[in-house]
Amino acid sequence: MVEQHAPAVQFRKGVPADAHGIAEYYHRCWLTASASSLEPGAAEWFEASMWLDLFHGRLAPDSSMRTVVATSGGVVVGHVQVEGNLLVHLFVDPEHQGAGIGSRLLAIGEALIAEAGHTDAELHTRVDNDQAIAWYRSVGWQHTGRLIHSAHDGIGYDEHVLIKHLERR
Repeated sequence: MVEQHAPAVQFRKGVPADAHGIAEYYHRCWLTASASSLEPGAAEWFEASMWLDLFHGRLAPDSSMRTVVATSGGVVVGHVQVEGNLLVHLFVDPEHQGAGIGSRLLAIGEALIAEAGHTDAELHTRVDNDQAIAWYRSVGWQHTGRLIHSAHDGIGYDEHVLIKHLERR
């Protein structure tokens, strides 16, 4: 939970040096959302460092992904990543959730997609992530009824495909 006197949140373009901070809170988010779908005891072998290569690549200057990070007191506490019309990632450190950071990051991600000339955006979210699905739907994203199967780091899972029509900027 965010402290009452927390520093103001700022948003900026993500840089490679942000990879470690993102990997740390992404790992906590991932364990919270995914641990229940793993075999008993499997979550213990996952470490935040296993995500470093993923984020170093996505934050590299030559990456096709565009990343914006949220910082509080100089510490990265959230990020959004887009590629083409796909909102690839939106995560907020569990300790900073509920403070509106996710809503700001979502608006930024949608704006990046629209600024690139796309009028329709797409995102994928795990079928068991009811809280995220309800939130996305409450802000205008529509359930398509499509499912995709994803597999990362030896873990397979199904995701709903959601879409949203964006105003061209």
